[in-house]
Amino acid sequence: MTGDVPSTADPERLMAEIDAEVRRRRVAGELTPAFERELDALFDAVSPPGVTGEFPALLDRAQSAAAINADPPVESARVGGGAAKRMLGRAMSWYVGHVTRQVGALGTALVEALRVLGDRVERLEKASIGTQGAVAAAAALDPHVDLAGWGRVVGSLLERTPGRVLHGDAGDGSLVRALADAGLDAYGVEPRVALADAAATAGLEVREHSTPEHLEALPTGALGGLVLSGCVDTLPLAELRELAKLAGDAVAVGGRVVVIATAPESWGRGDTTVAADLAPGRPLHPESWQHLLDAAGFAESVVVPGPTSREAAVTGVRTPA
Repeated sequence: MTGDVPSTADPERLMAEIDAEVRRRRVAGELTPAFERELDALFDAVSPPGVTGEFPALLDRAQSAAAINADPPVESARVGGGAAKRMLGRAMSWYVGHVTRQVGALGTALVEALRVLGDRVERLEKASIGTQGAVAAAAALDPHVDLAGWGRVVGSLLERTPGRVLHGDAGDGSLVRALADAGLDAYGVEPRVALADAAATAGLEVREHSTPEHLEALPTGALGGLVLSGCVDTLPLAELRELAKLAGDAVAVGGRVVVIATAPESWGRGDTTVAADLAPGRPLHPESWQHLLDAAGFAESVVVPGPTSREAAVTGVRTPA
């Protein structure tokens, strides 16, 4: 190798450069959530079985893979190699065909068994509003917490936070903008397509994703700060426990989490009536969030009053495990 090109690739540096370029293009509006959804669909179409895709699509791919071709390849670069392979293939065809029929039958039986099991799990999830059902149900609700007055409060809580700051359920991105204006490296995720698209169009780095799924996909300690709102009012208790655990995994030691939640006593009144009726869960009291954050490894948790009496925040610092 000559010049400034390194003889060996640095994967970490390469990924950092790619991440920086993606972030720049998101902020510039070149990578909108709609365009990224299109890229995901194209990736799904060309990915091998098991890499990505929904469960029914994976089963269809597995069914196709269960059909084994018993004819061996006969091409050869050596003189007479092809003829020898054809002769050997004919001699072994009775045995290979017998084996492939058995393996194919086994593969088909397993795929059909998985289809039956998948149908039963889907019916169970619909009946009990499981993890995915709860996230989808909560994501369909309109935002009910006005985040406009939280910019200064959250900005002061996170002002010394190292690393990236994520706002989970960022809505229209108003808090992401306020945090970025305060000098923080902030971005957001928002499961409602229209809101995510509008925020990205406004030049904010807001990705279309549910907060629990995004946190689960992050490496341990990837965030310097985390702000949670929206879903903390609507997810069922089991999912809120898991959300606190995911926060503890995603936030680095010394980082801070801020949970902005609706006051339980105001839940079901005014513009929260529909959410209270339809959401799979309800808001927790600040003391309950302090308990969950403490169990997830956050210390020094305190309750911060909100701009109005309808909401409050609980914040804590991530401690070593």
